[in-house]
Amino acid sequence: MGTISTDLPMPYMLGVGSNLTIRCQFMYEREDVKGLVKLAESGLLKLVAAGEYEICGRFKLDEIEECMRVTSASSRAGQIVLIKP
Repeated sequence: MGTISTDLPMPYMLGVGSNLTIRCQFMYEREDVKGLVKLAESGLLKLVAAGEYEICGRFKLDEIEECMRVTSASSRAGQIVLIKP
């Protein structure tokens, strides 16, 4: 993943002589983006503001067993547990 901001130099005759086809695109196909929008519209994709999480629990370090139990039971994106020293 990434982009370059400069042109790619290529000899014209190399492309013609080798019958090259050059195809460029962004990261996702148009249909992928449409599918993502449909997921969001249907409510299946929960969108939250950056940094917004659901805190499932706060635990001290000596409560690590309970913390692990809650963590394994909560597997949705955006759910976190906090461990306090």
